[in-house]
Amino acid sequence: MTLTRFAVELRSSVDGNMLRGHASVFGQLARMPGHWEQIAPSAFDAVLDRTDTDVRALMNHDPSALLGRQSAGTLRLKVDGDGLSFEVDLPDTSY
Repeated sequence: MTLTRFAVELRSSVDGNMLRGHASVFGQLARMPGHWEQIAPSAFDAVLDRTDTDVRALMNHDPSALLGRQSAGTLRLKVDGDGLSFEVDLPDTSY
């Protein structure tokens, strides 16, 4: 069995019922299994320019734990100088 560890940096904060932070940070090298990767500042341009996308904010990538979504106006995304920033209005839920 191989154990792989990744460093995690907290890039968010909670203010009332709003969670805000950066989902992705530009220009930082990240070591992945077998390679390194870096997110370019243009990485999200195409998807953010589309009007038919409906990005969802999920707790632990679990589709049954929805925190917010673009189409409902409870998730807002934009690119700033640091990366892909987000704001999500948190629902009244235990997760």
